[in-house]
Amino acid sequence: MQWHEQASVLTSFAQGRVNLLLATSVVEEGLDVQPCNTVIRFDLSDTHISHVQSRGRARASGSHYLVFLERDNIEHKRKLLRLVRFDDEVAGLLSRAIDQAEDEDDDDFFGRADETSVYIEEPTTGALLTPHFALSLLVRYCGSLPKSDEFSLSKPQYVVNDFGRNEYGARQFSCTVQLPSGSKVRVVTGGLRETPKLAKRQAAYTACNVLRRTGCLDEHLLPPRFLPPDEVVDVVTGAAAVGSKKRQVEYEHKLADVFLPRSPCADVTTLHASLLHFGGDQGEALLNGQRYRPLVLFTRNRLSSVPPMTMFVSGEPLAVYSTAIGAIEATTDQRKTLTAYNVQLWQTVLNKVLRVAREEVDGKETRKELDLVYCIGVMRGGVVLKPSGIESGDLDWATMERAVRVQEEPVDVSDLERLDDSVIVDQGKKGCRYFFERVRDDLGPHSKLPPGRQSAAGFDTLMD
Repeated sequence: MQWHEQASVLTSFAQGRVNLLLATSVVEEGLDVQPCNTVIRFDLSDTHISHVQSRGRARASGSHYLVFLERDNIEHKRKLLRLVRFDDEVAGLLSRAIDQAEDEDDDDFFGRADETSVYIEEPTTGALLTPHFALSLLVRYCGSLPKSDEFSLSKPQYVVNDFGRNEYGARQFSCTVQLPSGSKVRVVTGGLRETPKLAKRQAAYTACNVLRRTGCLDEHLLPPRFLPPDEVVDVVTGAAAVGSKKRQVEYEHKLADVFLPRSPCADVTTLHASLLHFGGDQGEALLNGQRYRPLVLFTRNRLSSVPPMTMFVSGEPLAVYSTAIGAIEATTDQRKTLTAYNVQLWQTVLNKVLRVAREEVDGKETRKELDLVYCIGVMRGGVVLKPSGIESGDLDWATMERAVRVQEEPVDVSDLERLDDSVIVDQGKKGCRYFFERVRDDLGPHSKLPPGRQSAAGFDTLMD
């Protein structure tokens, strides 16, 4: 079943349009399924975690959990009895341990607990959390957080520390998990465990506990979400997009006061300029042999001094500086060029179509004219700024106009040289973009990767 079909079925089940759901073991964990009144298993669980997860789906008030057994199969009956007795033992163990842990450190309690018998049950919904499931839940939580830019990390980062051997000769490991900057909880350290794998699970398990206590996970042990009231409309066809009622996280959109314009744009508008560059206060044009053209940030108000910012290029930190370089008087046509260039720029960076609001002018519907509070401009190559600051002629208006005019066209393999200074869009990989560098006639499918192009995944040849 395709993912959008799966999402549609689960949504119908959650809204009550469908009251019977037939599924494989895929619904045991990782999917948000409506609390069920009755859950029926047609075969025994292979593991205790599988048993706990499937039973946890029957978390509606007064629900029932049924297991089918093969007639006269003594081994199946014994296995089910062992699961039931084990659950009773775990419940008693947890009750005693939780009472004891009230006066002890939480990490000490979690560190000593046996992973096969540890899980948390949310009393209001019956949702269950195990150390094994905590790993995927933490990835899902991080993916739901807002990203400030395309370079922001959207996955938890784990660091395992080796504490050597204890007085009994057993190895001890502890793991620290770091969450993205958008999370209310940033760093959590788990208790000591016997192996790095158990330490990692322990850290994720502890982090999910903290997230639940701080309200970052709801009563279903999932990131808070809401369903948009209206269907999302496809920008190309105008029809409702398939599977468009996705789970979304609601965050307040904020804009710094310094970006808010104090007056509307006129025929000639003052745009204050800040040069974005790297390599020190004086700026450089080369990084690892690659030449970069400096960018200019235009704002309606004069920016105050901004400290250096850190950007990651190929995984390496790079300090980016902002230097005020005066202002320009932009005409209406120049502002339209900057606006169109920035819309095209962000569509390329974000790999999605940006929708512009529409308005009615003289009885005709047309795109509403954008009035950006800040935008990016490109300087001409080799420009030396005058002591008085930037001038309108220092900008590469021709390049920005060309970037807006050029439309996507098929690649002509017989004339690859004309791809110079172009971006290739691979529609087979969801619009993945490649910057065209040069043609190599000496490479074949079994050729070694060129110097500087080694794969982080360990591939040796282009065919791999």
